[in-house]
Amino acid sequence: MGGVHDHWRLEVSEDAHNSRLMQSAFAAMAVAIATLFTFTTFPPLKSLDEKLRDLFHVAFYPKAPVSEDIILITVTEDTLATMAYRSPVDRDFFASLVAALAAHNPKGIALDFLFDQPTEAAKDENLRAALNGAEILISSAYARVDEGLTEKQAAYLNAFTSTSVRGSAVLMADGNDDVVRTVGAPLETSSGLVHPLGASLLSPDGVTESGEVTIAFQFPPDLTKDRFAKYPAHTAAYLPPDWIASKYVLIGGDIPTEDRFLTPLNAVIGGQSRMPGVEIHAHYLQQLLDGRNLNRRPFWLDVGFTLFMAVGSLLIFRSTLRVPQKVIGLCILVALGWGASALLVNQLGAITAIASPAAAAILTAGAVMGQQWRAEQAQRRFIRSTFSRFVSPAVVDQLIDDPERIGRKPELRGVTCIFTDVASFTTFIESNRDDTDLIEKVLNKYLSGMTDLYFEHGATIDKFIGDAVVGFFGGPLPADDHAERALNLSVELDKFSEAFRRQVWEEFQITFGETRIGIHTGEVLLGNFGSDKFFDYTAIGDTMNTAARLESANKTFGTRTCFSDATLAQATTPVPHRPIGDVRLKGKEEFLRIYELLSSSDVAQPDEYAAAFSLIEAADPTSIACFENLQTKYPNDQLIAFHLDRLRSGENGTQVRMTSK
Repeated sequence: MGGVHDHWRLEVSEDAHNSRLMQSAFAAMAVAIATLFTFTTFPPLKSLDEKLRDLFHVAFYPKAPVSEDIILITVTEDTLATMAYRSPVDRDFFASLVAALAAHNPKGIALDFLFDQPTEAAKDENLRAALNGAEILISSAYARVDEGLTEKQAAYLNAFTSTSVRGSAVLMADGNDDVVRTVGAPLETSSGLVHPLGASLLSPDGVTESGEVTIAFQFPPDLTKDRFAKYPAHTAAYLPPDWIASKYVLIGGDIPTEDRFLTPLNAVIGGQSRMPGVEIHAHYLQQLLDGRNLNRRPFWLDVGFTLFMAVGSLLIFRSTLRVPQKVIGLCILVALGWGASALLVNQLGAITAIASPAAAAILTAGAVMGQQWRAEQAQRRFIRSTFSRFVSPAVVDQLIDDPERIGRKPELRGVTCIFTDVASFTTFIESNRDDTDLIEKVLNKYLSGMTDLYFEHGATIDKFIGDAVVGFFGGPLPADDHAERALNLSVELDKFSEAFRRQVWEEFQITFGETRIGIHTGEVLLGNFGSDKFFDYTAIGDTMNTAARLESANKTFGTRTCFSDATLAQATTPVPHRPIGDVRLKGKEEFLRIYELLSSSDVAQPDEYAAAFSLIEAADPTSIACFENLQTKYPNDQLIAFHLDRLRSGENGTQVRMTSK
């Protein structure tokens, strides 16, 4: 499609225009809501939107250096290699580790391990004593049957941690893409709420969450670095005391195949990189310490952004911009929307929908383009059906390619009108009324030949009136040379019609009358006129009437083509012609200088005729003798005979008053 031309339309009322605009606005809102609904319910699209949110989270949420509040003590493969067995981890090791760390006065210690089954009794008791006997806050991981434990495991865990602080180990992985973005809600137990593991190290009065909480992951500027200092558990006894003092210490596994989760960081780094669960708990604890929050789904903001993008796209694609400019505008709109989303993430910690607003803008653009394409097709059909009867196919194609050239509404424009008629056509019909097939054949062939010439010269056919062909130059496409083109066409029409008359005589031995032509240049009102059910593209005005009067005047002067001085003045290279006189046409008040278009060598030529005509203009008495000489020389020159009759009747001068049409 070369371009959507949405500027030209049939004129409609302002109310209809406003109604269509309102319909488009409601359609944009419907697209926005449907898109948002789809991206929040259809799993593949929901996952796409979440990945984009993750990308914006990681890219634009404020970065931070390595934490000074939290350190991680991790049980690694090297740690396990120091033990006699891998699982469960030796409870004496944990007891010694907790005691060693507690001796350095951390603010609290959390163990991201579930002690849900017995090991060696003495070692189990040593760990229980270490958890309960320290002077600092020590929390251990807790879960229930609902979180995947068996009844037996849950019973043992409850008993083992009954006298110590507990923290929920539950991390919520999204069912669509398995990414952890939230910590679970506090767990309800008979002894009270169990807050997430990170929050369990803080005063219960300072933790107010009552449901799932979005984790405000905060990464260093270099995403390949760790946010928290991390030390292997088997080296913890050798750490300097000031590395541990006044810090929150989280102990957890860092085994490649266990307790690792996808996080929003995966949207940037990729490769299914997974973070240890204890590190995720540390991120949550850090946001609580900082007093930060991350609102991942403020629904009103999602709706607002999606509507903004849809309506913005609607305004762009209903504008008068060209299609490439509209596409650029759409890209700018999406960039602005995403820029605003990035700013909200950075400044307010609010992550809006990312994919659905952009999709709504694109879908709205597609809907508007589709609507405009349908309108353009209807417009093309309208133009072709309206103008194919009046102008050549090439002109119709130009109008389809650039409908603005037609104009929005009827307009006054300078044109040259041409009116043709066949002399004695009624006699032709009456003489052959018994042979209607012959009449049809002759008339259709004549009109077809005339029409072809009109189209070849770029004229617009206004109408057919029986044998008369009415047309004009200068509309619907403007033409600066409309007068000259009309004169050139009249020469070809005269040649064709005279040849056609001879052909009809030779073929059927019947007389077909001369074609008389009238041409006049002036202003007309161009446009589609008619009823609401039927209308035509036509020219209305005195110019067309004058051309018709000039065609009829040929009967009086014995000529075949008459044209006005207005046409002559507009033509830069006029055809051979000679003046007829200053004629006051029937129904007119003013005199109009008109000319005969010369199409025969059997008449007085312009130079010698001009000499005789100048005598008429001067009211010279010798003009009679001059015209008598010309009549002797050119006995078939009807215009010479007309002027000689006037002079012999006592008239002189160039003014001629017409008493009939």
